[in-house]
Amino acid sequence: MEFKTTDEDKPKPVKKRPGRPRKNPKKDPIEVKGVVDSPQDDRNAIELFYHNPNNLKKIIQFLHQESVAELIVMFNHNEMIWISNDSSSKSKIKLTVNGAKVNKYFCKIPQEFKLLFDDLKILGDKLDSSSYNSITIMVLNVKARPKIHFMLETSINIQEYTSIVVDNPEYVKEKFTVSDKLFDKHKDITIYPLRFRFPHGKYLKKMILDIKNSGKTWEIYKFGDQPLEFKYNSENNRVDERRVVRSPELLNVVSHISSEKIFSTSVFVEHIKPLTSLLTASDGITIYCSESSPLIFEISIENGAFMLLVTANIVDFLNVPRS
Repeated sequence: MEFKTTDEDKPKPVKKRPGRPRKNPKKDPIEVKGVVDSPQDDRNAIELFYHNPNNLKKIIQFLHQESVAELIVMFNHNEMIWISNDSSSKSKIKLTVNGAKVNKYFCKIPQEFKLLFDDLKILGDKLDSSSYNSITIMVLNVKARPKIHFMLETSINIQEYTSIVVDNPEYVKEKFTVSDKLFDKHKDITIYPLRFRFPHGKYLKKMILDIKNSGKTWEIYKFGDQPLEFKYNSENNRVDERRVVRSPELLNVVSHISSEKIFSTSVFVEHIKPLTSLLTASDGITIYCSESSPLIFEISIENGAFMLLVTANIVDFLNVPRS
């Protein structure tokens, strides 16, 4: 019996999309399972699986620009935390990786380690956006000298392993615990009466670089109920610039400043310039402002899977040396 096809049965030609075809085929998204009850490998006491190693590279680049020497790495049941500070202690840094928002996270028993940044930088130097499909961070369930293991998987199914020896963190733990407590202050509106949020990092990055090219300090200014302003002067004090926020709802401005009060706080732009390496990867930057405590930058990456808190000391103009 002969089966005749009609025009409706014939496959319709697929219309090609305009432009050149992708050099690298689009990758299928990897499922986000969050916190799980068991590891992929039973030998692991800790296992963090994440699909985008490039975000980790940007964080390592930022730490390098901050001249970080060492980090405390904490694995808790629901999150991984890195705590550190820059070489001059002008910035305190806390990274939280939310286990519920990564592809897979398992932690059998909470553990803490001290990690030398120079060792971590060896891993960061080879990370890029095109060579690797995923990264897995592991700690083995053994009593030998502890190591943190990093496994990178390529698109041609080659697994690359980097193992870093880590140490007991006790001798620096107290120093970083003090830093950790500092980040809780931003919840106190008597200390931090003003906050605002950039929905992405592109404009903030441009503003920081604009200031770096012409001046030294970035001032955040608000008079009572008047609009929020960003100010800076040229180094020779012959040029000053103001950027006025006319739509505060677009920056989610929250102010507890009384109607007759002048609020002003400033930071040296060189202390916040390292943030520019992260800002293009962010999907939200909240800045908490105080006249007596450091500015706190809260940077979200991939909808809060990575949350970075960074402090920047404010300018004490009474003690700034005159040029």
